[in-house]
Amino acid sequence: MDKEIFIRQAKITDVPVMAAVVAESWKTAYATLISEEDIKLFTNLSRREELFKNRLSNGDLICVLLSEGMIKGVCSVKRYNGEDFSHTAEIDQLYLSPSAMGKGMGGKLLSFTLESLEKMGFKRVILYVMEGNERAAGFYRHMGFKPDRFFLVCENLSQKNRAFRYIKALL
Repeated sequence: MDKEIFIRQAKITDVPVMAAVVAESWKTAYATLISEEDIKLFTNLSRREELFKNRLSNGDLICVLLSEGMIKGVCSVKRYNGEDFSHTAEIDQLYLSPSAMGKGMGGKLLSFTLESLEKMGFKRVILYVMEGNERAAGFYRHMGFKPDRFFLVCENLSQKNRAFRYIKALL
C-alpha cells in the first residue's frame, strides 16, 4: 500500500491529467462491455478536458487522489435531479489509473467524497453501474451502496447498455 496518498478538490490545472486518468480507466473498465467506437469517443482527451473544464467552472465537486505526487484517481459529483430525491448528489465518475486499482485508493477517494458531500448538506448519494461491470458493482456494495432495481438505458452508447442505480444514505 502506498503511504503517500493525498486527496483534494480538483483545480483547473489538473484537467489534462484528470482526462488522461479517466480515459485510461475507461479502456480497462469497459473494454468488454462497450464497442471500440464508443471507447474511442469516450476516451477522447480533448473531449474529456472540455467536460472537466465545464464542470469545474460550474462549481461541481471534483476530487482527485494523488499518489507519489501524481493524480491517480478522479471522482466527480453533481446534484441529482430525480423525482423524490431532494438533497441527493450523484457520483457520475469515479475512476482510477489501472496501476492504482486494487490498492484501497478507490475506497479512500470515495470516502473523502462522501464526507465532503455530508458537509455540503447532502442526505444521500446515488450512482449508476453499467451492467456487467462486476468489479464496480462489488466495490460499491462493499462501500455501503445498495441497488434499488431502477436502471437507465445508456442512450449515448451504440449498444444501449443498461446502468443500474445504487443508493447510499449519508449520516
